Amino acid sequence: MKNGEVKMKEKSKKEKVRFGAWMALIVIGVIAGLIALFYGLGALFKILAPVVTGAVFAYIVNPLVHFLEVKPFKKTPPKLANILATIIAVLLAVAVVLFLILMVIPQLVTSITEMINNIGDYQLQIEGFFNRLSASTGIDFSPVTVWLGDLSENIPKWIRDNTNQLLQFSMSAGDRIVTITMGFALSIYFLLDKARILASTKRFFRAILPEGKYDNFARDTARTHSILTRYIIAELVDALIVGTACAILMLIGQMPYVALISSFMAVVNLIPTFGPIIGSAVGVFFLLLNDPMKALIFLIVMAIIHAVDGYILKPKLFGSALGVPPVLVFASVIIGGRIMGVWGMLLAIPVAAIVSFMMDDLLTYLEQRKQGKPENQEKQEDQTS
Repeated sequence: MKNGEVKMKEKSKKEKVRFGAWMALIVIGVIAGLIALFYGLGALFKILAPVVTGAVFAYIVNPLVHFLEVKPFKKTPPKLANILATIIAVLLAVAVVLFLILMVIPQLVTSITEMINNIGDYQLQIEGFFNRLSASTGIDFSPVTVWLGDLSENIPKWIRDNTNQLLQFSMSAGDRIVTITMGFALSIYFLLDKARILASTKRFFRAILPEGKYDNFARDTARTHSILTRYIIAELVDALIVGTACAILMLIGQMPYVALISSFMAVVNLIPTFGPIIGSAVGVFFLLLNDPMKALIFLIVMAIIHAVDGYILKPKLFGSALGVPPVLVFASVIIGGRIMGVWGMLLAIPVAAIVSFMMDDLLTYLEQRKQGKPENQEKQEDQTS
């Protein structure tokens, strides 16, 4: 009798906790809905932007924090290890960002100023190059030279006509910098308090999910986290290698704009499929205005780098954790770009990998159900094997 009463009390307590979790979720949803209704979705996104940005920053930096916790600070008390690892990881992230800003922005301003001031000379150089090419090959390149002439006249005119839009863009960029700064500050708190946040999240989902469903949810979440972490680390390492290789080869070739182009190549390399094409096109454009022959050499060099990266480096870095068929990668990048722009393209491959393993699990479950094989029996067989 007493055992029955205890079980009833425990069941009642679990139901109360689950009810409270659902109520919290409903209240949050109602508040978000009211904000979206009265102020629009844009206002809702603007309010949540610093929090989302902070969570994303914390998630990207967390692999480094975790590495520092389990390696250099392995024998340090957990709380102190978390604090020290967070401080070092954040300082390293700030140092990298400041290095890129101080290295790239001054050269970008100088490059654009030189391009505008010397655009007439660039036009004559390029026209002379294509005229010599026409004489040696017999191919008529006059449409190209005419287009370049129109372009050189239209660029200064476009800048004058769009001064107001450029000022508005600068102001919106200032708002984004404020949002990023606030998000960066929040990310530090996320990293320092990640153990409590993770424990509260687990408790919430244990309360809200039906009995027996949490284990499957936790397993799928762990696999998703593994895929995302592996993807982030591999992408950052790959971008660093590509940018460094680009810089070294440009220095050997005595090409201009080394810091600008190599940094841009590293950043856009994070975009699957289309990133290398965009980076190479921008690099060729800048070099074409300076020396068409160096632009051609740069294009050949980047084709070799990206071939090595695509067929040797990336398979080694990603391994089998993101085993997604090429056709699914290409389709995911296009669909992600259509839905969310650059962010959609960045997330396309890990999302495709997550969807792929979920579909595989679903098909396995349906096949076993069709064969009449209970799920518990499958688990028992897995444990014995």
